[in-house]
Amino acid sequence: MSNNKSKRRTVVLDGSNIVAQGPSDGNDGNILISAIECYEKLGYRVIPVMKTGTVWWMKNNEESGHTIIKKMKKSGQLKTFNEGDDEGVIQLAKANNAWIITYDTFWHDKEKNGKTTLSERKAHPDWDWDDIDSRTRGTEWNGGDRPRSGYHWSVVDSDFFDPTMPKAPRELFPSEYVDFRDDVQVVIGRINRMAGFLESRDSDELTEDMSNKVLEIHNQINQVMQLIPPPELPDIATVNKLLVNECKDLIRQINEFDEDANLTLSGKRDELRKRINDYCRNVKKSQVRAKADKEAKKAEEQAEKKAAKEAGMTLRSYRRRMNKIEENRKALEGKSTDEISTTVVSSFEEILGDNFNGSLKVSLDDAGQEINCESSLDRKGKSILIGKKGSTITKVAQIVSKKLGLPSVVRIHIV
Repeated sequence: MSNNKSKRRTVVLDGSNIVAQGPSDGNDGNILISAIECYEKLGYRVIPVMKTGTVWWMKNNEESGHTIIKKMKKSGQLKTFNEGDDEGVIQLAKANNAWIITYDTFWHDKEKNGKTTLSERKAHPDWDWDDIDSRTRGTEWNGGDRPRSGYHWSVVDSDFFDPTMPKAPRELFPSEYVDFRDDVQVVIGRINRMAGFLESRDSDELTEDMSNKVLEIHNQINQVMQLIPPPELPDIATVNKLLVNECKDLIRQINEFDEDANLTLSGKRDELRKRINDYCRNVKKSQVRAKADKEAKKAEEQAEKKAAKEAGMTLRSYRRRMNKIEENRKALEGKSTDEISTTVVSSFEEILGDNFNGSLKVSLDDAGQEINCESSLDRKGKSILIGKKGSTITKVAQIVSKKLGLPSVVRIHIV
């Protein structure tokens, strides 16, 4: 059992339960926003969870706070489950050694369309319910025959309060960005509250304009949060000095910041140390590769900008042109040399008629993107192939591209 309350740095919010605790019937997404803000102020990492059906019900019925809830779902800030959201809340809490915030006792069966769904306690009797109850804020046994709701936290209008919740413990290996991350979380909470306020107002042009701007800022600040690097990983010497409980605390912290880590807490001290060191080693290798890839991409972008400048084009236009050239290259790969040559020569004959003299040696350039036509004609003869201001060769290029089924007009050069 992992129920050391003093070590919990994360809370999982049963959003579908929380939004239903307002003073009026229906749901209020602003309560969930307030709950997130409440726990983030205390230093917790917050994982809000909702059933997908609740999100869509709120949207379709235009319930209070539905717009920001939908945006949170789209950005990934809100985790949703099509089915089994209560099980999802519990599993996320156990995986992250987190508190569970809900008034749900997981005791009652659910009836829908004449079908009974067993309560989570009955459906999963093998789960450690003592541990689950110990991490749940909102319910208590208090010596009764079953747990009761209505403890610890409360809702007044759209504001969420949990006055007895302790502050989150500090990270085992704090990042230099820890205060910055806290500040960003505060900003996100304020933006969410602003969005909720604007949504509650009668819709008019000014309110709509402000709502759009607030949602733009919401997306941008969430992107900033995604850019914050995780805490610096410890070196091997540091890890090899950790005791069992310290190893487990570090593993929990790793799992918090890296959802793909999935490091288990089982094992003896040396096994835990090895698990952490292996993870740190792999992450550092990945970081080196990522840095090299980033530098290579930066160099490629700089070369692209230089080429665009030399071509007298904007970067966007240059990229569009290069994409077209690449599409043509792939299309030309499927054509034989004879087919390309025959098509080019017949196109010149079609345009010039009897004025077409001499033979052409047709080939693709080294990159396979453009067509070169080597001619034995003198300068005057070549000028006929090109035409006044390139009119002839432009028409030929258009006909060739159409006959060969190319995505865009290929470039043809007389050499």
